[in-house]
Amino acid sequence: MTLSRRQLLAGLGGVGLTAALGPVERTPSTGSAITAGPLPARADFTIPDGQAYLNSAFIHPMPRGAAEAARRYLEQRALKAERRKPVSWTMHQDATGHFEAGTFSQSAAVCLSSSLPYIQRIGVSAIEAYRQPMLLRLRQELSRLGWQSITPEGTTSALIAFYRKGAEQEFSGRLQRANVQMSLSRGRLRVSPSVFNTMGDVEQLLEALSHKP
Repeated sequence: MTLSRRQLLAGLGGVGLTAALGPVERTPSTGSAITAGPLPARADFTIPDGQAYLNSAFIHPMPRGAAEAARRYLEQRALKAERRKPVSWTMHQDATGHFEAGTFSQSAAVCLSSSLPYIQRIGVSAIEAYRQPMLLRLRQELSRLGWQSITPEGTTSALIAFYRKGAEQEFSGRLQRANVQMSLSRGRLRVSPSVFNTMGDVEQLLEALSHKP
């Protein structure tokens, strides 16, 4: 199946990407199976023991299927580079020629060919419902510990953010020693639980923020 860049980006989404780039074989590493049941889905990701990834907006483990797709893409790209020939192009005379600044990230498209069907399999509503108890626990406990919530109460968003003056200087070292990977900058703490997180990750964060070194 051949797709133009515009079709790939705007028209077809995850299904089109899968068709264009080919199916992704999910091959787990030895000793870890791809989960087919309910959340959490930690086994679907390569996460070292003891590590808590709680800010999926910036530091995010890659699903095993997406990592395998990216690996195959890089191998194929290296082979094609050996046979690459010069090509020509034509400037569009309509608005496309003025606003289409460059090509899309092909490696990102390859990863999406696996990760979008993965999200569809779990279900967005299931993901949203799964993270709510973790977000509620964070709101209650961090407020008790003196953090000011800057995310409106009742929000079901994927993330929750807090502010505390001087937090970066006070807590960055603690989070690092506790193996908690997340965003802490200019007094702002941003937490974004995902499908691979459990309440244990939340408690790991709260423990690091509760006790002085």
